[in-house]
Amino acid sequence: MALISNPMTELTGPLNRVETALNQLCTDLATLDVLPGVEQGVSQTNERLARVEQELSLTRTANEQTVTSLEAIRADLGEVVRLLAAGLLSGAQESSGAVAAAPSVALRPRD
Repeated sequence: MALISNPMTELTGPLNRVETALNQLCTDLATLDVLPGVEQGVSQTNERLARVEQELSLTRTANEQTVTSLEAIRADLGEVVRLLAAGLLSGAQESSGAVAAAPSVALRPRD
């Protein structure tokens, strides 16, 4: 029996390898069928990424403009506080008998 099974293994071994190679080839061909869909998905993802980058750029520009406006407002508020403090100080000086000029407030217009 051992003599019969060994020659059969020698005959079926190459056939099994061919069958395995054919199965692998079928798997590879199925992968190739999927590739156009993958390429389309990659293309759509790249388009979405480009839109996100564009939105990010617009948002960054808007944020920079907001920061500039907030800095101008902070400067104006600082000036108002300084003038109010000067007015309170001069008011305190007036009540003590000193005469002080009233401060004038000039705010710059917004863009």
